[in-house]
Amino acid sequence: MPRLEEDEHQWKKELLLWNMNHHLFDPGVGNETGFLPLTIAVIHPGHGTHSFFKTEIPILHKIHRLKRELTDLIKVPADQQEWHYRGRLLTDEQTLFEVGFAKGDIITVKTRMLQDYDSEEDKLSEATCLE
Repeated sequence: MPRLEEDEHQWKKELLLWNMNHHLFDPGVGNETGFLPLTIAVIHPGHGTHSFFKTEIPILHKIHRLKRELTDLIKVPADQQEWHYRGRLLTDEQTLFEVGFAKGDIITVKTRMLQDYDSEEDKLSEATCLE
């Protein structure tokens, strides 16, 4: 079976299992597309502001891919996004499917500014100098 067909087959299998595990035929996920409505709350610590976005995303894509795909929407580069769900930091290799994301849930994206990276590097170099 070609790779694309294998991926599609695996995706449909995972979606069906998710529906069965949650005792729902349709938990808000399009049965054909695997997309789920998503609200994203973006926290901009440098500005002290929040932005909210509504979109639909494929719940079986890995977080690193979703970060890249949503960069234009939320106007934050993928490498400066930290995704949180129910208070937990999500890793780039997880999917929303794996963490139990459901219709109506909210993903919080905390942005890291370049000065956050610089200050961490400065602290590390200061600690190295003190040794």
